[in-house]
Amino acid sequence: MSEITLEVILRTVIGASDPARLAALRAVMPKLLNVGQWASLAIATPELQRRRPVAGVVATASRRPTGLLYAEIAERRADPHLDERTDVLAMLVRAADERRAQHDRPSNCGIS
Repeated sequence: MSEITLEVILRTVIGASDPARLAALRAVMPKLLNVGQWASLAIATPELQRRRPVAGVVATASRRPTGLLYAEIAERRADPHLDERTDVLAMLVRAADERRAQHDRPSNCGIS
């Protein structure tokens, strides 16, 4: 059941489609998701990530998944068909781009 759930997350939420990246994410995400209660708490609470021994566990468990997820984000931002994508990551990238564009407008930065 957990393999099916992970596959749904990778394809629907993240929108991963590259076979090599999907394989890498399938390999590393379970390690991140099964780190234990203190490391899980530290992931949600950044100030705990600086404390030993949790810091090492979190850093080790999250390094590879973080790199893979940032690669997915960069791929979304560069995708010329971003508007056609339906995965959650694409929606978040579009929303962030729209928000950034709103802040770049002169009417929103106090310049007339």
